[in-house]
Amino acid sequence: MGTLQMSSHGVNNSYEACIFLDAGNTRIKWVVTDGAGHQFLDASRQTFPTQDLNHQMGFTQLAQQLAQTAKHYNCQSLWVCHVLGTSFFAQLDAALQLEKAGLTLRAPVVGQHAMLNTNYSDPTKLGQDRWVACLAVLGLTEHSLESAVNCVVSFGTATTVDALVRTGSAGDASVHLGGVIFPGLDLMLDGLHRNTAQLPKAHMQFEKWPTSTESAIASGVIRAQWSAVEGFVRDLEAQSNQTCRLWVHGGHAETLLAFLPDALSPKLVRLQDAVFHGLRYSMRGAGA
Repeated sequence: MGTLQMSSHGVNNSYEACIFLDAGNTRIKWVVTDGAGHQFLDASRQTFPTQDLNHQMGFTQLAQQLAQTAKHYNCQSLWVCHVLGTSFFAQLDAALQLEKAGLTLRAPVVGQHAMLNTNYSDPTKLGQDRWVACLAVLGLTEHSLESAVNCVVSFGTATTVDALVRTGSAGDASVHLGGVIFPGLDLMLDGLHRNTAQLPKAHMQFEKWPTSTESAIASGVIRAQWSAVEGFVRDLEAQSNQTCRLWVHGGHAETLLAFLPDALSPKLVRLQDAVFHGLRYSMRGAGA
């Protein structure tokens, strides 16, 4: 498994501390970065259950917690990445205004970044989380000559696999070629359990030739997840004639990495805090 450190070259150290927020289908997470070196302040990390937004006071409670974070760390900006529908940003902004949080909300615009283009026919239909994860990879490799071909995988509620390539030398813009979306780990397991009369809800295990129904389900789902990724990597390497680096993140990443195919192991980089890294790169590019 590979590791990469965030480079500080070219960073404008005059930025203020700000909050980065990642609103997913299960959890809403946020962290503060300091204004000196863009470091994530681990003590600032908080989470909020996404399902609580369905309650009458859900957005108020979220805004109150964010306002407390902003006050404690003297933040004036909140960068947001979310997958929660078109109204989420406006509802959050309104709730923060009522709390007088003093936060300016900002978000990356999909398809608009000086260092990343997309082949999507309609960039507004490309998920913001996928775009931001690609920006994270760019931010982590901006001074590297070894990451021209990248496969970015999120093992979340859905599994997404995206191709990110640099067609020139280091410092040139990269291209998001496209990607695929298919049901994630839990969706596959739940679908088999709920839509069949006798299949159990399987626990994670893997056998090459399963000898029990539960193992057959778990092993099949694991094969399905990794086989899709392997096929995508294989196609990307054949098209580019280069070795692909595989970036993996998401809520189910640790579970599935326990069953990583040997062929993919040398290519792997565990991408921690993908959305936060992507938002940080967006902020730097915006000069905010």
